[in-house]
Amino acid sequence: MSAGKRRQILEHAERVGPAAFPVLLAELERARPVAAPPPLPESTAALLAALPGAPADWPAKGASLLSLDFGSAKDRALWPAFERLCHDVWRGAFPADDLADAYRQATGPKAKNRGAVFCHALKSHGWRP
Repeated sequence: MSAGKRRQILEHAERVGPAAFPVLLAELERARPVAAPPPLPESTAALLAALPGAPADWPAKGASLLSLDFGSAKDRALWPAFERLCHDVWRGAFPADDLADAYRQATGPKAKNRGAVFCHALKSHGWRP
């Protein structure tokens, strides 16, 4: 069936109502274009700030970026805790502003041990792993 004919049939089914064409309406739903996901922010700070309500794969990406930004082997071993933290922000259980503040403190010029500064700042904001 041509795309034009298919669209015509599906539009007719949508106008007539769901009781008349349940299979066609299900096909119509399946055929609707899917919106493209938003682009991944360019920096770790921007990604962390955008976590609430973001696509479901962003918490894991945020955790990976935190592990890389802090750099030590111990920080890379903390990936599960970073992922849980990012997931908490994604769900709205922990404020994104507090996460952004902890990241800002940890990446500041005075921070010698970024991971330790980050964890201390998170604890001061009330997050417990």
